Amino acid sequence: MTRQRISDELWNTLEPFVPDGPCSPKGGRPRLDDQSASNGFCFVQQTGIPCAKGHCQVAGDGAVE
Repeated sequence: MTRQRISDELWNTLEPFVPDGPCSPKGGRPRLDDQSASNGFCFVQQTGIPCAKGHCQVAGDGAVE
């Protein structure tokens, strides 16, 4: 499956509606850029990610069954 990404043209329309995220005073993992995060949200919406619901099992070698 080829991942589709949000086009730059569409992102320029959506970006003003995305709020700025606060920085964590505890540190942690660096924040992902908003366009990449939005691409991930769209991917989950399109695919449903059935493995996240427990319908798949991961084999010992890392393969998804």
